[in-house]
Amino acid sequence: MKTMVLFLLIFFSFVSASEQNKKLKVAILNLKNTNGVSEGESGLISDRLRNEFFSTGMVDVMERDQMQEVLKEQGFQHSGTCTDEGCMVEIGRMLGVQMLVTGSIGKLGSMFMVNVRSVNIETGKFEKVISEDVKGDIENVVEIIPVIARRITGSEDIPVKKAAVIVQQEKEPPKEQPEQAKYDELPCNGSYYLQRLELRSKQIGFELDSDEKEELEENLAEVIGEAMRENVIPAEASQISNSSCNTSVIRIVLNSYRKSPAGMGQFEGTASLSISIYQTPSAAAPLVTVNIERTGERHWGDETPFLNAFEEIIEDLEDDFRSKVKKFLK
Repeated sequence: MKTMVLFLLIFFSFVSASEQNKKLKVAILNLKNTNGVSEGESGLISDRLRNEFFSTGMVDVMERDQMQEVLKEQGFQHSGTCTDEGCMVEIGRMLGVQMLVTGSIGKLGSMFMVNVRSVNIETGKFEKVISEDVKGDIENVVEIIPVIARRITGSEDIPVKKAAVIVQQEKEPPKEQPEQAKYDELPCNGSYYLQRLELRSKQIGFELDSDEKEELEENLAEVIGEAMRENVIPAEASQISNSSCNTSVIRIVLNSYRKSPAGMGQFEGTASLSISIYQTPSAAAPLVTVNIERTGERHWGDETPFLNAFEEIIEDLEDDFRSKVKKFLK
């Protein structure tokens, strides 16, 4: 009798341990790529997410090829657009998993936005919804993936790369320089000053990221400088007006901007601007004004169609800006 009781205790202990050690079966759909992120990039990020889920040791992750083969056999062709609970539960049941993970990755200005959520196939309810904003390049997004995997699987105590946490920290803003120091930065060396663009959100329909605006101004200064065969320095209007130099000034005015639907949820941006050259900062009238209007390649969102329009303008400046202004140059 004692032997039988001991046997039953050992047997049920083994069964209990087996149940506890049984890993959750998980399938991870490719993250949907949105504005500023290619399908190839989102695919690579999705593969890394699968690897990081597996690395936690908490779940069994279904292979991507196996998952796609099952969905193909079942005639399900639209897993990339599956975002609601009902659709995710349907896919999860087809795949024979207990949890399905989906999400998206896109770019807004200089920030990548990663959204990931998991649904319990049995209950049909979302269990975890995680959003991470990452400043930097696409490589920085890779570093935050282990954090997402551990938060969803409940294994946050497992160490992750320190770099993944650093990605989320804001850069310390540069120390403000005294006003006089700013004015003294402008050299009186025969260069041209390019007055920085005034881009009002009311005019263009959105707030352009400051880093993107600065890069755009640098590109304009570079291409205009090459066309004129002169050094062109971007500067604030207040710097130019307070400068003691009689340096010639280039002023660019955005006359209008419009965004037009171009199909597939994309838009074309059309920018019209005037580029004027003034002999001195205090000159009332320009020596010459060049008007340009160009339409850029279509894209999603607000920022990219706008920047694409300026890319076309920059190409136009490279081609024939000098021929239009050369007789007015120094």
